[in-house]
Amino acid sequence: MRKSAKKLLSGVLAGLMVVSMAPISAMAADYNPGDVVNAADYLSASDVAPEIDIVWTAYTGLNKNFITNGDEEWQTSADNDTVADLSKVSLEGKTANSTDFPAAAIKSGKYYVTATFILKNYGGQFGNCQLSFSWDKALSMGKRTAKGFTAGDGRVLPTESEVSDADGSPYLIDAASKYRDTSYYLSIAHKKLSTKGSVVYTGDTYTFEQSGPLGGADDLGVVLDGLYLGTFGFQVAAGTVISDDLLTFNQDPGVSTYYMGSNDTGRMFSFTGKTDKNGTADAAGTLKIAGNSAPETKSYTVNYVTEDGASLGTEKVEEGKSPASVPALPTKAPDAAGHYSYAWDTDPTTATISADTTFTAKLTTTPHTETKLESNFVDATCDKDGSKTVTTSCSVCGYVISVENVVIPATKHNWGEWKHDDATAKADSKHTHICLNDASHTESEACNFISKVTQQQTADQPEITTYTCKDCGYSYTEETKPALGHTHNYGTPVADYTSGEAFVEGKDYTHTATCTGEGTCSQPTKNDKCTFDNGVETKAATCTEPGVKTFTCSDCGGTYTVAIPATDHAWGQWSHDAATAEADATHTRVCANDASHKETKACDFTAKVTQEATLDQAEITTYTCKDCGYSYTKETAPALAGVTVTVNAVENGSVTLAGQDVTAGGSKKFAENGTYTLVATPNENCTFVGWQTGNKIVSTDATYTTVAIADITYTPVFAESAKPVQFTFVDMFNNVISSQPVASGADVKIPQAPTYTGYTFTGWSADEATIKAATSSMTVYAQYEKDAAATYTVTTDADATVAYGSNSAQGTLADVPYGTQVTVSKAGATAWAIDGKIVAYGDSYTFYVASDVTVKAASATTQAPVVAAVSANQVAGSYKVEFVATRAMVDGCTYLKSGFVYGKNLTDADLTLANVGKKGSADNSGVVKAAYANSTEGSTQFILSYGISAQTGTASAKAFLTYRDQNGKVRTVYSDVMNHTYA
Repeated sequence: MRKSAKKLLSGVLAGLMVVSMAPISAMAADYNPGDVVNAADYLSASDVAPEIDIVWTAYTGLNKNFITNGDEEWQTSADNDTVADLSKVSLEGKTANSTDFPAAAIKSGKYYVTATFILKNYGGQFGNCQLSFSWDKALSMGKRTAKGFTAGDGRVLPTESEVSDADGSPYLIDAASKYRDTSYYLSIAHKKLSTKGSVVYTGDTYTFEQSGPLGGADDLGVVLDGLYLGTFGFQVAAGTVISDDLLTFNQDPGVSTYYMGSNDTGRMFSFTGKTDKNGTADAAGTLKIAGNSAPETKSYTVNYVTEDGASLGTEKVEEGKSPASVPALPTKAPDAAGHYSYAWDTDPTTATISADTTFTAKLTTTPHTETKLESNFVDATCDKDGSKTVTTSCSVCGYVISVENVVIPATKHNWGEWKHDDATAKADSKHTHICLNDASHTESEACNFISKVTQQQTADQPEITTYTCKDCGYSYTEETKPALGHTHNYGTPVADYTSGEAFVEGKDYTHTATCTGEGTCSQPTKNDKCTFDNGVETKAATCTEPGVKTFTCSDCGGTYTVAIPATDHAWGQWSHDAATAEADATHTRVCANDASHKETKACDFTAKVTQEATLDQAEITTYTCKDCGYSYTKETAPALAGVTVTVNAVENGSVTLAGQDVTAGGSKKFAENGTYTLVATPNENCTFVGWQTGNKIVSTDATYTTVAIADITYTPVFAESAKPVQFTFVDMFNNVISSQPVASGADVKIPQAPTYTGYTFTGWSADEATIKAATSSMTVYAQYEKDAAATYTVTTDADATVAYGSNSAQGTLADVPYGTQVTVSKAGATAWAIDGKIVAYGDSYTFYVASDVTVKAASATTQAPVVAAVSANQVAGSYKVEFVATRAMVDGCTYLKSGFVYGKNLTDADLTLANVGKKGSADNSGVVKAAYANSTEGSTQFILSYGISAQTGTASAKAFLTYRDQNGKVRTVYSDVMNHTYA
């Protein structure tokens, strides 16, 4: 059965559809379908409860109408007047899979359904109907739909011939995946409304016609309980459960209503119960979504019987349900044949009843499982039988199968061993044994002797015979023959072994003497063990060879020897050999047992740093022999190289370096990566301008603390406030072009400004007249404008953005003016690289363009400060080369310094801060120099303008970055070397 109550559909929609349709209804007996209803017969809104029934069926393909597409007929019997039971072909509650869906509704692994709308409970009166609905995202709307409408004679037929079968039946065409659009509006009014009145009688049922849209009386034999409105096709996602919840109706009464007649009749029904446009109270009504009326509930008789037909009970059960009053199964007492059990031939409690049914209780006979129990024991004795009772029963049901009295045979005597009776002796001896079952039972008998000669008759001893009882083991001896008579005369014994051999543990050392007396001797030889003395040392042991100790028998003179272990050396103390020294030193020791025994070995040294390396002294390590104590010292590391900081002599002020007065010039050495502080104090009427290294003012702080990373020379720049006047000319990179102390501005010589690629010099920050008229110190800056003709291309990842100002592009941006600040960005990026080298961290990187450049997004699992080479380009019309680098810091690290190490014909290994002031490794190399970026520069990019005026050889530079890491340690990193070889 289909569900009878459906909720108004809601949810996330995959599309929007509006449907309006015009079907047929009425309730007066004197009206036929198509007749106009008199106003007096209009039904009140309270007399009807219109519902839209949604029937879900399989869509099986082109030219297959949704009614006769291979499913069962919709009516329940052969007579065409029977109202259809739509549940027979409904997919309601089924899942879009190969089990629930018919094979014809599955195409290329996709599932297809149709939703048919039927108007019910509308009283047979109809004017027009329109429905607005939307569908769940699991559904995809088909390309076309079939819909009903009323022809001139009152019949509801397909509205468009091109979506009808040859017989006029509505169907869906294929290509359900080609969506019509996201909305659909279909509004149907009865054809007769415009000519014959406001309300038309249509009847309560709808029969599908067999012929075309305008003629024919034969029908398809399919009758609907209600008015057919239309059919819509969908492709449905696999796994979707088919239900009315997949559709949601628009409750706006302006788009979803049913009118019994025209709008003027006032019989309007909407989902919200709005009244008609005139506000008439009885015109209010609610349009609902509902299922088919539930079919008549059927009940069937269920009988319960035994195999011989005896009734155990009966009950009535509704169709589709399981029995609720199943009787208890019968029982049967066990007997000699076995025990019994009953079981239903089919389990009634889980059976689904669809017809009269009989359940039979089947009898099963199971043989007994025997178990025996013994009782009433009377123990048997040695000479008397005992008895017991044995009961045999079933271990499953307890039924007693038999009871038997069993005889236990007498055990008979269980005699122990024979024991000699001590009161008897020799030939009169007896022995007794005792029954192990009962100690009171004993039995005695005479011993049963056997005899054996155990000593033969000799000259000096008689024959002895031993008599032994073979049962109890008792024995005695008797002399059975006298001695023959003889006197022994044994000579000196002879060892039975080779004298002088080494002692063997466990060996019997014996000697043998021979009897020489007259007559027959019963023992012609006599063998005895040797008796040895305490031994005598016959060879003394030495340090390296064992000695010998000899043991002698006092009777036969036989001997054996035992080794005396070597004494081993008794070494004295190791003593250093004076003829040897330091790492080649040896020591010797002498044996106390034998002074000729000596041993010489190399000294075994342990090392210990006894003087740490400092800026003023080398590291000294003392090596001490752990055996003889000899020691020597050796310089193992030079004094710390350190960094030499030099300050040139100055006027107009005083200067200290780490507290040392260097006003007249001076130097001081500092540990590499250590810090030092410069302090400049101007004289009265003077001002401090800054600390100059090379042609760069690296800081304008009078107290300047920095890190010692390379030898460096500072020139403190002071200006006299009154006279002379100090003029300082600097370029766009803060390089000092000229520093001139003069009496007045009239004496200043204005220098030539340097040229830079991509820029045009436009003048000084003060014009010549201002400079010449100046009466106080001033700093004059070179002014530049970007050269519009110098443009470059920035390339990045295809899915990254490169932008400046209002200009942006994906992947590549061309015609970027020199020196323009450009930003590349990409979601998810963690770093950026140029030529494979990390130059920045984060999902964006901002830099100044100095040449064509490719910047790629990179992945960085760990982050550390980096410095990277960007470009090296010769300035047009000049021998100068602009070396451009970029640096990137990370959280937790502190920027200290950056700049370049550079020079002529230098190698990668030459270009380090440690080599500053030293000549390069090649014959044609110049001296390694350093240039520092201003310590206050905020830009991550910095530039070095350097060249070889002869324009021969190679100008080389490497950028560096010095920083303090998260642990406070000073570190310096370098870029790749940048080389420019003159053509």
